[in-house]
Amino acid sequence: MTHLEFFPTPLQEMSFYSKKWGKKVLCKRDDLFSEAGGGSKARMLQYILASDKFRKSDVLLTAGGPNSNFNRACALMCAKLGKPMTLVEYTTEPKDYSTSLNNFICHLAGVKVVNCLKSEVAHSLECMAREFDVSKKTWFQVYGGGKCLEGIYAYYEAVAELRGQFDGDIDEVYIACGTGTTLTGICAGFKKYFPAATVHAISVARRWEDEKAVLDANMHVLNEFLHKEYDFSNLVFHDDFLLGGYGKIDKEELNTITECICEEGIPVDPVYSGKALYGMSKICPERDSNTVLFWNTGALFNLLSYRDSFDYEEAVLIENTAQNRELLLTFLKVSDKQFAIPISSKVDLVQYSERILEDGRVIGVIDNGKLAAAVFFYCNDNVTRSAYITFLCTLPYYRGKGYARKVVSKALSYSKMKGMGSVRTDSVNPSAVGLYRSLGFIETSRILEGDLIKYNLEYKIK
Repeated sequence: MTHLEFFPTPLQEMSFYSKKWGKKVLCKRDDLFSEAGGGSKARMLQYILASDKFRKSDVLLTAGGPNSNFNRACALMCAKLGKPMTLVEYTTEPKDYSTSLNNFICHLAGVKVVNCLKSEVAHSLECMAREFDVSKKTWFQVYGGGKCLEGIYAYYEAVAELRGQFDGDIDEVYIACGTGTTLTGICAGFKKYFPAATVHAISVARRWEDEKAVLDANMHVLNEFLHKEYDFSNLVFHDDFLLGGYGKIDKEELNTITECICEEGIPVDPVYSGKALYGMSKICPERDSNTVLFWNTGALFNLLSYRDSFDYEEAVLIENTAQNRELLLTFLKVSDKQFAIPISSKVDLVQYSERILEDGRVIGVIDNGKLAAAVFFYCNDNVTRSAYITFLCTLPYYRGKGYARKVVSKALSYSKMKGMGSVRTDSVNPSAVGLYRSLGFIETSRILEGDLIKYNLEYKIK
């Protein structure tokens, strides 16, 4: 099958997750695909638009929602190739028309848009086809999302591209699944080039009972073309990360996306690749695997479209001022009640707040004028070159926003900047211990403190 010219996408290690999960984690960066703004849909279109029927047509006709990556990639490819495009567009969320960057780019590219209800899509496509017939225009229709043989085959060949970049074994691959076009090509390709691998599909829209028939039909089309008998015996389908349905998100997924961007410098979006990474973060650490691959099918446009869903409060160094001393004391009085062993049972809160600002460091998140989360630490031991975290807390109202991760991550960065070689801490709180471990802290020892287990932990700075 022929295709338009494009470059292979990078393959790179996700070093943060490799360290965090104790295995080699690779990323296939189709978000950096060389054409049409990148992503899996741009790769598919290099095969779809290479056909004689497209070249001989007067106009391209397709349908999709305003957030569709396929619509945007199609619009940019049509602009590049000098082909007019008509888009039948629908959504159940009218705000998507104004917030979606994919929709914005379609309009910039001069696409003719016909808006309708979702239930009217088929009728609207038929009306446009009749209109083209009357005006004696030849039209090339592409199923929404690129669902066709060429789209499937694009990802069958994408695995061949991967095989040329990596000559080792891959135990597992994680990928987002929407319409199943990409997934079908991936499963067949891995059957051929990485036969021992397991493909984990993180569904972003459908339950398995709705997806299975679609996948089987897709594979039948590919097998007829290739004269093969590929199946989905290498597939594990996960429909427990839908978060309420297509385009639906929650704070935990957004925190995973923030972590990936902050620690890896790799953007992932809440609709597709971010949801896949979120599912991967829940599944992969518990799996017995050595080398895993995350296939990033696209990111930036839908990530920016969801920018208002993210929290922008930053972790900052709290300076020693009269106003901040009062802010810190108020925070300590509220947080004192949250600990199994209250801070006030060991130290005077006024003296503690003054001492930590004078001799130590406080990094916190200020939300609406209140200190919402903070970490206290000492970073002045130039003999052992070891910083020490003495306190970490997020007030109850602000939990679930990822503030604790933000302040500890900032403390690690600050300690590195100050020339420290490690950061130590201890905690009897299982949630805090889990957070520290997720950031790379290693348990050095544990002791019994009353009825509680105190964990001593250390983070080695590289």
